[in-house]
Amino acid sequence: MTTPLPPDLASALTAKGIDLNAALAAANAAGGGTTSKKQQVWLGDHGIPSGPLPGLGGFKGVPYKPGGQTGFSIADPAEGDPPPKSLVDIDKAKLDILKWTEAEQEALAAKLVAAGMLPEDYTRSQLENAWENMVELAARYQSVGKDLTPYDMIDLYGGTDITTGKSNKPTVSTVAQRQVSLSDPEEARRILNDALSNQLGRRATQEEMDDFQAALNDAQRANPVLQQSTTNTDGKGNTTVSSTASGGLDVGGFTDEYARSGDHEKEYARYQAATTYTNALLQAIQAPV
Repeated sequence: MTTPLPPDLASALTAKGIDLNAALAAANAAGGGTTSKKQQVWLGDHGIPSGPLPGLGGFKGVPYKPGGQTGFSIADPAEGDPPPKSLVDIDKAKLDILKWTEAEQEALAAKLVAAGMLPEDYTRSQLENAWENMVELAARYQSVGKDLTPYDMIDLYGGTDITTGKSNKPTVSTVAQRQVSLSDPEEARRILNDALSNQLGRRATQEEMDDFQAALNDAQRANPVLQQSTTNTDGKGNTTVSSTASGGLDVGGFTDEYARSGDHEKEYARYQAATTYTNALLQAIQAPV
């Protein structure tokens, strides 16, 4: 709008027979004044429908929403004529969601939720804010001559928080590490003594201890533990971490095999035979006559 002159200046000019306010108003009416043009939003090839239409529109040349009288209905063009551009002031486009039916609003919300642009437990205020954000984005594209509707913003910004610009798509990241854990001499001595006591009926010698320590550590190096950590982040930024471990050496099985094989094989056989016969004799003695 044209800004009127201050009263004292206008009076002074009028006294000299110059009505500048009238001149400025006339110039403005003729298109020569200073005006502020509102941003506009493109709403699709076919204008805004004046009645309900099935499905959710707004994608690639389809009317931008499914219906409801908006007050901006555009008549269909004559056959063979190009369809008119349905440009609407940004403020009117923002308010349009208030005229939609509940089903139409729920359809928009479902698409926004699926795109990660609206939480599943959204409020009405969040839905209206999301629509206004899409309208503003579409208006920005229209200002540089790109015909994109508010609904096209779902395709462009899906998976993005349109208020912060940050991605809110669920993400999964996995980190895997190989870990080698070597038994120290004290642990090796303990597990070998336990195994030899069960298999041979005696404790390990120092020579056996040194030999077993080296063999055990070599086997542990050859069989590392695979530690895998998985981080899941949902669209709200909530993070959960899970870890799994696989591989590694079965130390118990390795020790039992060591106690029964190699130089211990014959000793193991004699000890098992002796204990078997001894146990059988004891059972016979204790059995009632």
